Amino acid sequence: MAEPSPEEAAAAERIKVYAWVRESIRTRGNGTAVHLRELALGSLPEGVTCGPKSAE
Repeated sequence: MAEPSPEEAAAAERIKVYAWVRESIRTRGNGTAVHLRELALGSLPEGVTCGPKSAE
């Protein structure tokens, strides 16, 4: 089987990324779509953040 062209390889990679994004998006109760990361951040208690801490 022949190697895919760079354009075909890029298109296949985009399809994989789109599939991943679709799988990581959910709807809220009111019908709006939200990425799972935003749902997780929205469920944190007030004043709590996630992610790397700054080294000050």
